[in-house]
Amino acid sequence: MLPAYLAWVLNSAPAQRTFTQAAEGSSQLSVRKPVLAQLRVPLVPLERQHAIVRFVQAAHEEQRTLERLIANRRREVDLLADALAEQAAG
Repeated sequence: MLPAYLAWVLNSAPAQRTFTQAAEGSSQLSVRKPVLAQLRVPLVPLERQHAIVRFVQAAHEEQRTLERLIANRRREVDLLADALAEQAAG
């Protein structure tokens, strides 16, 4: 099993819901070993695991790109507002 695939499964919404429901503790939450042992990890062929990992990595890269584009656009909007404020004052 690919480590990146296993990491994706463990961080997926279904697994996280299981962990949240089974979490115990007051100051630091933890999940007991039997809960982890009962978690079903979908075992798919290695080729499919590679494809899933590539798909997830591409989605994360797209998200980072979109976040950079949004940040750039916000800076442009702020610069425009500053320029208009200076024009109105001057």
